[in-house]
Amino acid sequence: MEKILATTITKATVYTDRALVTRTGTVSLNGAEQFLILEHLPTTIDAESLRVSGRAPVPVKILSANLELKRFKEPVAEKVAAVTAEIEELEQQQHRQQIQIETAQMQNDFVSGLRLKMEDAMARSLPRQKVNLTDTVNFLDFVGSKFSEYALAIEDHRRQQKELTKQLEVLRSRLKSFSNRNAKESYQLQVHIENSAETELHLEVSYVVLQASWKPLYDLRIDTVTKKIELSYLAEIQQRSGEDWQDVRLTLSTAKPGLGSLPPQLEPWYVDVRSTVPIGAMMVGGGLAAPAPATTMRMRRAALAENDDYESTDFVEAETVQAVATESGGVVNFQIVGGGNIPNDGTPYKTTIYRNELPIELVHIAMPKIVSFPYLQAKIRNPSDGVTLLSGRANIFRDGMFVGTSDLKNIAPNQEFKLNLGIDERIRIDRELVERLADKKFLGGNRRVTYAYRIKVENLQAQPVTLEISEQIPHSRNEKIKVKLLKSSPETPLRELGRIDWPLALAADQKLEVYYQFSIEHPEDIQIVGLNI
Repeated sequence: MEKILATTITKATVYTDRALVTRTGTVSLNGAEQFLILEHLPTTIDAESLRVSGRAPVPVKILSANLELKRFKEPVAEKVAAVTAEIEELEQQQHRQQIQIETAQMQNDFVSGLRLKMEDAMARSLPRQKVNLTDTVNFLDFVGSKFSEYALAIEDHRRQQKELTKQLEVLRSRLKSFSNRNAKESYQLQVHIENSAETELHLEVSYVVLQASWKPLYDLRIDTVTKKIELSYLAEIQQRSGEDWQDVRLTLSTAKPGLGSLPPQLEPWYVDVRSTVPIGAMMVGGGLAAPAPATTMRMRRAALAENDDYESTDFVEAETVQAVATESGGVVNFQIVGGGNIPNDGTPYKTTIYRNELPIELVHIAMPKIVSFPYLQAKIRNPSDGVTLLSGRANIFRDGMFVGTSDLKNIAPNQEFKLNLGIDERIRIDRELVERLADKKFLGGNRRVTYAYRIKVENLQAQPVTLEISEQIPHSRNEKIKVKLLKSSPETPLRELGRIDWPLALAADQKLEVYYQFSIEHPEDIQIVGLNI
């Protein structure tokens, strides 16, 4: 004996590429049932993931559970009737418009005929003073106004009729699609049970569905005065699993069940001799990204935030409810507060799952050789009691201004990460060549040229800042060319590939100077390329 069991989705745990769905239902058994049937389950189910359990006041055995693919046609009788009624109503409206057009056309033809008949008679009577000029003008005004009125009415009715024709085409196409609709597929679950007494069985069915996912999004708001960041961790959830999730207990998980439980295996890594070497195969390219235009960093605060009326009004700020986070074995689960409603249409659903305020360390990075302004960088440590931040897109705001977006990588608790916050024009940097001196005499057949640069730095802010200046001197790739750093002030060592770094601490409104001098010595008979001084 079979019995159809109605179930509803009560829980959904969403992973980054799938979801675990739980259905529950209660059925009254009289002791004669052998099979419980669950219909119209989605075809995105991973059949291997199916699990069935239940509980009842008396012993009930679940002997087996089998999924079977079924084909069915969606019931469309009600939809066909509704669309047919719409078509009939629009056809009646279109018929009424046609009557209006014909009536207005008849009136217009009558006025045109009257004009032709009266035109000649009035032309003969006017010189004989049988008809005065005023009567003539009044007649012409009457004919003109009526002709215009009927012509405009005809045009308006035809426009409405054309619009009705478009609507009818859409409805007729929809009606045709109902008749051509192919049969759909869905799973039917058959649960084989064994019970010997009347009871009430609470059945729970869980399965994994594909085409469901969530991805992290971040809003990062940095306050450079308080040196804090407000980190808002959001989730964007969407699904096309084949069934709507209505008022379900929604959980988001950072686990990755799709990767499997076994570690990957390394395959042999072979190298061989290339038979031919294409032209340019040994060339190595590189370069520096162009700095962002200053205009993109000068976005103004919204007018509402600057409105004194709003600031003075006693409002209570709306509270954003966030998820309850739990962690176990390196996997973080976010339990969404309140019921989750995710339709089966792929529409993104966004919710805040975590929020925290963290201290930051601000550092200005400057490369005066390339750009004349510094870039602001924030160093942040994800607290040890924080949550794992998955890779995702982050919107970055600095002091209320949007400065851009960035891609965050996976950040574990207690891990430090950096954020680039764009340029900061409140620090002025000027770099100038102050010396270029060539020796008049050649030492041992070599020529030596000395260069010196001065970099002026001014902090225009009302608070101290940390500034890291990086410069470079040429790096020789030929033993005949000798490059030496002669002097640096403040004194700093020369790093690899000719790089020079100065970590500076600038007080509010403070000015500093950085100076360095280097020489290039080479034989007189060779020509240096790549100097670009």
